[in-house]
Amino acid sequence: MSRTEIAFKKNGKKHKTDCANRETIFRLIQSISSPKAEHFKLWFARLAEG
Repeated sequence: MSRTEIAFKKNGKKHKTDCANRETIFRLIQSISSPKAEHFKLWFARLAEG
């Protein structure tokens, strides 16, 4: 993950925020060991393929 400045439409000022690419987000979600997360993991896996 990296720190990136982006401009928000609300006030037009730049603010630092955390950003991640699709692969990093996918790995983070896959690391969740809760059974309640399985539906979301499957959905995101299909999304990540596209």
